[in-house]
Amino acid sequence: AALAGDEAAVAAWLDGGGHVDARDAKDQYTLLMGACFTGHERLVELLLARGAALDLQDRDGFTALMIAAGEGHLGVVRVAYLESLTGGCPLIASKAPGPSHLGHSVP
Repeated sequence: AALAGDEAAVAAWLDGGGHVDARDAKDQYTLLMGACFTGHERLVELLLARGAALDLQDRDGFTALMIAAGEGHLGVVRVAYLESLTGGCPLIASKAPGPSHLGHSVP
């Protein structure tokens, strides 16, 4: 549902007791990472409002913000970045190889 941007389905799942930072078994993606990967800005806002963590990393060490930047979803990057400023979340700390995507995507 997160990859499809289905806000209603994600909200219903969360309301039914689903954990906002639940991960998939294969890639360790969270709902927020899925929404950032596909560029669903309103779903990203919903997940952040529900307490999704921006500093979690997938199996390769990428955070949701890095994923959004790498996919070129600048609207999502802005939403996540602004949330990080108020949430005190580290943005750059990652075990991912190479430079952060942030330096290449944010104008």
